[in-house]
Amino acid sequence: MSTARLDLEALRQLLSNMAENSNMVYWLSSPDFNKILYISPAYEKVWGRSLDELYKNPELWITYLHPDDARTHHPILAMKERVATEGAKARYVENYRVIRPDGEVRWIVDRGFPVVDRDSGELIGVTGVALDVTEEKRLEEDRAKAHEELIAAHEIKMRFIRDMQHDIRTPFTGLWGLANALLQVETDPEKREMIELIESAAKQLLDYCNNILEFNKHESSPVMEEKLDLTNLLKSLVAMEKPAAVSKNLSLDLVIDNAPHFIFGDYTRLKSLLLNLVSNAIKFTQIGKIKLIAREAKKPNGNRVVLQFLIEDTGIGIPPEKQKFIYEKFSRVEPSNTGKYSGSGLGLSIVKSIVNDLEGEIEVKSEPDKGTIFICNLPVRIPLV
Repeated sequence: MSTARLDLEALRQLLSNMAENSNMVYWLSSPDFNKILYISPAYEKVWGRSLDELYKNPELWITYLHPDDARTHHPILAMKERVATEGAKARYVENYRVIRPDGEVRWIVDRGFPVVDRDSGELIGVTGVALDVTEEKRLEEDRAKAHEELIAAHEIKMRFIRDMQHDIRTPFTGLWGLANALLQVETDPEKREMIELIESAAKQLLDYCNNILEFNKHESSPVMEEKLDLTNLLKSLVAMEKPAAVSKNLSLDLVIDNAPHFIFGDYTRLKSLLLNLVSNAIKFTQIGKIKLIAREAKKPNGNRVVLQFLIEDTGIGIPPEKQKFIYEKFSRVEPSNTGKYSGSGLGLSIVKSIVNDLEGEIEVKSEPDKGTIFICNLPVRIPLV
């Protein structure tokens, strides 16, 4: 018996031993693929076909391929060409589908390489292993489908937000503005009371819509980084909220303690974060003061620094059992049916979302009837010059 036959027989026996309890299909063929020298039992499970018929007629194999795959590519011919041109260096890697007798389609990843006689260097066969990856392929397709559905749902949501901005917020803005204008000219006490009710209701609805729009805007927009004047941002924010504080006889103070004048950050998110916290403090404080403090929480490391913002108030406080729920969407410390504090319950949810976007941290310290302190740490870059 020749060395080639001994080598092929040893390889066939090795494949047989390896494949005994394997779900992978091990195979061995002649260099020209005209003869199947060995194929493992898993073939019958994956292909749903008889081993005997394949041994008798190897050409049947190509008829089991999915028509689309067989029409565009012939795996066997491709490997023949590689073996003919590359010899022992040829490598076979193919992805194709096969159709079982029951019509089920299975995805296959097939890898092979030439077998070389160790004495003569002659190509004496081609061997490899075929793996059924149908389940993985289905999971991949499911993930792709879910991703497409997510994108479609996001587009629907964004379209709704655009419509809401125009179709709902615009009338509320007009109604609130009209009621405000009527209050400037109406002197009759009873009529003024009714107009004030209309103005208050319109303002509440407008604020509710604005909060929903703001929440979704931050969820759908990427984090931006630009050079911004932190001192100017804080001063303008306090100036914006000052009238609301003064109308309740509250003091609103700004303290900038060793914070950098300029930083690189997301202007819109940072302003929205602080504005929500300050306006919340004013809303839930009846007597006393609100203070916004900005300072460095950690010394600069290169051009990185952690900024700390503290928003302190002397308001109603948050009960300990409710503090862990305050960042949930539509969560409210005071139920809406009490009528004491209006709002959508989205303000602190927006705050938490922004803090996460900016890779920061936030905590709350509060006692009922004594006030609340929100502590927000945000990592930012600072200009080196």
